[in-house]
Amino acid sequence: MPVRGATSKSIARAWLPDAAIRALDIDAALADISRAWSRKWFARHVVRPLETQAVGAVPLSDEIEWLQLDRDVAIGVPSTANAILAGLMLDLEVPREPLTSADNRLLAGITQACIDDLCRRMAETFRLDAGARWIKGDRGAVAAVEAPMSCALGVEAHLPLVRILVANDALVGLAKAALPPFVPASHLSSLAQGLAAQCVAVTAQIGRCKLTLAEFAELGIGDVLVFDHSIDSPLDLLVNGRGAPIAQCAIGETDGRVDLTLLDTIGG
Repeated sequence: MPVRGATSKSIARAWLPDAAIRALDIDAALADISRAWSRKWFARHVVRPLETQAVGAVPLSDEIEWLQLDRDVAIGVPSTANAILAGLMLDLEVPREPLTSADNRLLAGITQACIDDLCRRMAETFRLDAGARWIKGDRGAVAAVEAPMSCALGVEAHLPLVRILVANDALVGLAKAALPPFVPASHLSSLAQGLAAQCVAVTAQIGRCKLTLAEFAELGIGDVLVFDHSIDSPLDLLVNGRGAPIAQCAIGETDGRVDLTLLDTIGG
């Protein structure tokens, strides 16, 4: 095991909603770890991740020895795992029981570097200090990991090699690592530049008249409406047909089209 001192500042502690934690593809991350790990150490079998579970649903045997990194990740190695791992590494059928204490020491020595490598890969995946010291707990004692999720790696679905506990904070670190890189926003244009491209409708108001509903209903072809505006007087210009006039203009005609000549500055 690495012997450098453990650190408590390996990841930033941050709050994340439970739904965001559940949305993380933890199984995919574990699959990557198990593939790379098994290709390095094992002759033929590919160790695959079993289903990720809530920690309360995982049987925690008294025969599991826990290796823990701070309060973020713990790896549990059952008493039967060394024989299985050694068999995978040597491509041999290693008898699992009965084993003498000398046998167990030999198998533990064979598999030690393999387990150390798994610890390093777990630390790197969950953005922890890969060089920090993993603490070995007493056999049968449950690892003290904060608000953990649990999963297992095994050769078969019913035969776990190791148990893994991952704290909520470590999952937050994994979520942050999956986020796209931050791209600073460009500077906003001024309000005047933003409004400059907006389209508006400009209308000229030639006058108004008032009618009762009865008079309005009796209008027919040839009737004349008398407006309150002289044809020779300037017309009011309106934006979108409403609000106060923005300017005044004179009405004229060129080639059969109505022309409006501005008499003052817009908004003046």
